[in-house]
Amino acid sequence: MIAAYLAGTTPPATAFAWTDIFALVTPVKAGPDDKTLFFTLGGLYIKKIGNTDFLTSNVKADFRFDDNITELQLYYDAFYTEVREKITEKKQSGTFRFDRRVFSRFEGFVYSRSESNEITKILHRNNTGAGIKFDVIRNRYWRLDLSGAPVHQHEHIRDRDPTDQWRWSLRFKSIIVPVHPVSLRYVFFYIPKIDESAVYRYTHDVSLSVAINKYLSLSVGYLHEFNNNPAPGVKNIDETVNAQVSINL
Repeated sequence: MIAAYLAGTTPPATAFAWTDIFALVTPVKAGPDDKTLFFTLGGLYIKKIGNTDFLTSNVKADFRFDDNITELQLYYDAFYTEVREKITEKKQSGTFRFDRRVFSRFEGFVYSRSESNEITKILHRNNTGAGIKFDVIRNRYWRLDLSGAPVHQHEHIRDRDPTDQWRWSLRFKSIIVPVHPVSLRYVFFYIPKIDESAVYRYTHDVSLSVAINKYLSLSVGYLHEFNNNPAPGVKNIDETVNAQVSINL
């Protein structure tokens, strides 16, 4: 899916220069013969029976339409782990996002994300909003952007009444492709309450992907989540390390 994200950044005909890394390549709408539909399906399953009964699995599905001007994404992922028949991880999330480029550096977007996490007692959380994205760098080697949006959050935590509140969703995103077929992705989210900034959460999401061929890739990832107002008995920090094999269509 990195190819989709960097679509429209055609490699320059001239020799490489270090300034190319910091260039802003103005996107051009895909032509009738250009690929605009992308689908990735990935996952991992490991089970061990014997001295240590252990099972871990994860799955992701990512569908994207992208013609460099308009982008539509549907994304889902899930993680499950149990040790000696005790569940130690069970979470899932789904995202809908629609982006439309309005100027060379600016995009408007709407999105909605729902998630649940049994271990951190999140029965359901949904953030829905609309905002602006600003491209800082955009070329075949590096894509860096900043975005922000006010979002309405509906949250139901076990042992708490459901709540509705408004928050800011602020994002920093960077994708680096030093050499093909290697790509490094980093995303930081900061989500404070609009009327009470002392209540917030943030995430660091890092992944490294290597394309084996046109259709197959391997990836490893690390997710660090912090919430300064977790459910009773839940730690502030939750971390996930994962590996996946993906099919790219």
